[in-house]
Amino acid sequence: DMGVTTPPAAVAFNSALAAARRAPSRAKLTRQQLLRCLFAASSAGCAHLLGTPSLAHALAPRSSTPSTTAQSAGEFVLFRADDHSFEFMLPPGWVGVTAASDERSSPSHIIDVTACQLGSGATVRAIVDGGSRGRNYGKSLADLGSLNEVASRLVADELIRDDEAKGAVVVDFEQVDYSSQDEPFYYVVRYIVGFKPVIAKLAICDGRLYCVKVKTNEVSERAAVFFDQDSTLSREMEEIARSYRVARVNPICLAQSNAGRTPVGGSC
Repeated sequence: DMGVTTPPAAVAFNSALAAARRAPSRAKLTRQQLLRCLFAASSAGCAHLLGTPSLAHALAPRSSTPSTTAQSAGEFVLFRADDHSFEFMLPPGWVGVTAASDERSSPSHIIDVTACQLGSGATVRAIVDGGSRGRNYGKSLADLGSLNEVASRLVADELIRDDEAKGAVVVDFEQVDYSSQDEPFYYVVRYIVGFKPVIAKLAICDGRLYCVKVKTNEVSERAAVFFDQDSTLSREMEEIARSYRVARVNPICLAQSNAGRTPVGGSC
């Protein structure tokens, strides 16, 4: 290779993409998951579908009492990981579909959770990689490569994963920095794969890779202008991506989480 070496973090990133391709895609919801999703929205809410009791409590509307886990109409709901390492908001009409037993069962990732929008089938998938999966991503996204390089690899990987896609293109990308010592900077990439718009937001923190993808699952001939035109779905996708935040966790909590275990209550 003419003496050119790939940074270890970039190698880890490529390995994670390859492992994810071999694993079943949880963003493609099964019939059972969709039925649970619909049941949750029409009865007691969806909080119990997104992980442990502490996660269910975190998912409840912030104005509710601690014992309330139902989703209230017209309110955003907060999803927070069991190790408090990341969180994001779900707009009304978006519900969780990851069962408690599945949150840490991915063969490729430490944490892997999915939510969907009722009606459109659009999905949110948030993953944490590293730790017990044997990959260290370094100190920041700069260790993975430039924003342009990471965006290109993301889109190439999506094209491989989507058997029906005939093409993929990056629409735009940006670096987002919230200027907090406890929070990393992010890469945000908007792209189209198989006429399906996607927003990905990535960060590296505590040697782990964090990524959320918000994706439409309906082919649209107007996908090329999806991000330029105002629509309810595009606004909600942007809101979810914007609300996705990563935070450092203390060493005791991090060690438990990296070992693939739900942290003991109070340790995070």
